[in-house]
Order: sequence, then structure tokens, then C-alpha cells
Amino acid sequence: MADRLSGVVLLVFAALMAYFAWKLPLGTFQRPGPGFFPLFLAFVLGPLALLLLISSLAAMPVKKEEKVQPHKSDPRKIFYILGSLLVYAFCFDKFGFLISTFLFFLLLKPLVQRPWGYVLGGSLLVTGISYLIFDTLLQSQLPKGIFGF
Repeated sequence: MADRLSGVVLLVFAALMAYFAWKLPLGTFQRPGPGFFPLFLAFVLGPLALLLLISSLAAMPVKKEEKVQPHKSDPRKIFYILGSLLVYAFCFDKFGFLISTFLFFLLLKPLVQRPWGYVLGGSLLVTGISYLIFDTLLQSQLPKGIFGF
């Protein structure tokens, strides 16, 4: 029930965001206007909300006898993530975007409980996609670090 409500609310929010963003100047990919990013986010959020809504409608209902227990979070994980972010922040300028981002995702391996191959592949994929988005598409100035890349 909560996923259905969330899907509907997010879908309405995405539609309103797209409507109001469309009224703003969009600009181009090289020089985006104030409406470009909100419209892009609405086009990402809309299908994801629709997917959430459809998957919640297709899901099997939970029997009334079964009670779903909430997942209890370990507070140590939160401090581990904050510590990893601190290490990432301190290494960002010194080692550059590529190395520090890759190492950051490797540091999160104890939290995902997956094999090393999965974590290495995911770290490479996320780092590569992030680099393409920020360096190539958005042409951001990313730190190169001491190794020059």
C-alpha cells in the first residue's frame, strides 16, 4: 500500500515538475537554462515512479497473519559511511577524482556483502559513468591528483 501511494505521489510530483520546468527557458546541452535540470529530473523521476506503481500493483498481497518486521539498522554502519566520506573528501584533491571515487566505493564493500568481483565491477562502473557525466557531458573541472588522471 505504501509503495502504491509513493508511486502516485512521485508520479504527480514528476508531472508538476515537468510542467513548471517546461515554462522556464531550457537552453541547450552546452548552455543549459534554469528549466533544463528540473525537466531532466522529472523525465527520470516519472518513469521510476511509474515503475514503482506498476510493481506495487503486480506484487502479491501480504497475508494478514504475516507481520513484516522492520529492518533494524546498525548505527556502526552510519559511522562507517561517514568515515568513508571523510576519507574520500581528504583524498579527493590529492589523488584525483578517478582514484578517490574508485577507492571510496571499494571502502563500502563490507556494507554490501557481495563478492569482490561484484564490488570491483560496480566500483569501476560507477566511477566511469560518474566521470563521463561530470567530465565529458557537464565539462566540470575535476581534480587530476598527483598521478595526473
